[in-house]
Amino acid sequence: MPVHSFRLALIAAALILFGASSGYGAGFAMYEYGARGNALGGGLVGRADDPSALAYNPAGITQLEGTGFMAGFTTINPEASVEIDGTTYDAESKFWTPPHLYATQQLNDTFWLGFGVYSRYGLGIEYDENWAGRYNVYEANIQSLSMSPTLAVKVTDWLSVAAGPEIMWFEFSQKKKVDPTVVAGTTSLATDVDAQLDGDSWGYGGVASIHITPADWLRLGATYRSQVKQEVKGEVDFTKGATPLGLAAYYSSMFNDTDASGTITLPDSYTFGVAVYPTDKLSLEFDAIYTRWSSYDELKIEYDKAVVPAIGGNPAVNSYESQKDWDDVWRFQFSAEYALLAWLDLRASYVFDESPIPDGHADYMVPANDRHMFGVGTGFHITENLDVDLAYNYLHITDRKFNPTAEQSDENVAGSSNTFKNGHAHMYALSVGYRF
Repeated sequence: MPVHSFRLALIAAALILFGASSGYGAGFAMYEYGARGNALGGGLVGRADDPSALAYNPAGITQLEGTGFMAGFTTINPEASVEIDGTTYDAESKFWTPPHLYATQQLNDTFWLGFGVYSRYGLGIEYDENWAGRYNVYEANIQSLSMSPTLAVKVTDWLSVAAGPEIMWFEFSQKKKVDPTVVAGTTSLATDVDAQLDGDSWGYGGVASIHITPADWLRLGATYRSQVKQEVKGEVDFTKGATPLGLAAYYSSMFNDTDASGTITLPDSYTFGVAVYPTDKLSLEFDAIYTRWSSYDELKIEYDKAVVPAIGGNPAVNSYESQKDWDDVWRFQFSAEYALLAWLDLRASYVFDESPIPDGHADYMVPANDRHMFGVGTGFHITENLDVDLAYNYLHITDRKFNPTAEQSDENVAGSSNTFKNGHAHMYALSVGYRF
């Protein structure tokens, strides 16, 4: 291969290092804030009558007397497959366990304080490191924790409002292969470079909500969450394979470990909920969430030192930019809760969640299509002050076919035909609540 072609290959390889978008759930949002909320498909915007309202509609905590506490976790087991030019590759089956914790305190008849810890974004996907899509990604993880101190005010008997900051820790890691011979089409496992990116950051936003009870049988709620800008800082570690033919004179100065940073603006969202109570024992709720994923318009990574130095008149590669142009989308939730016995509640839900990822930016980080979720659960009132909630949810991701576009080829999406299929997840949740 001519030296100038190797230069182009190396530059192209460096530019695709961070091209994959991230996602689990719609985009990579999560809504698993508590076992009762899971069973109700997130339907605690209008109800908003336990401590986990801090994640769904903080203004609702004015319905809680005294001191309240809730803690628990959701275990998520996602699975998916990708078919590339007729060959199917299965993602590894793994378990992820985001926690949640809430505390509320009534100060007087007007003011309440709350503090919540929960995860709003997450991702976990892993393929065999030598699979066909390895140059796009073979392992990725996103973790986040939001901490939300809240002040809620009961303005009148039927109107409450709440507001507070959101303090979010965000961590991203990604593993992929880089092919230094990509231009010549002589891909070889022996010469693959292994690239691992790890970084984290703290970001800050705000939450505001309202809760209205115009009648005993009707509750209305709305919540706004602002954008959160994350300036992720970390490092890229490279593990080189065999030296490609003709690159011996240059290879020692290429693909060396370096610090890196990138910026992502997590979207703002609007949530609306209506809960009705046909009887004292039965409640029904419908919610709609509008998430402005269009804030994720690009992914930009800057390297502290050049991944590929200046060679033969070509400039050094110090950064990478990729257009994402995700879409704004809706999520719709319907739920029912029935007090079967004084000590036992039954719950069920259905959720439809639109994917924000357009065809031109689909890749292997997550099965990028619409989702249907079904939830069931029970609530046990162990004593007057102690509650235990259990939930199970099944998430079905619809299949999606696409032929790679020029943009996707730039992101190193493999093959000429791709199908995301068999995407689903099982979710198991437990929460324990106590009132003082």
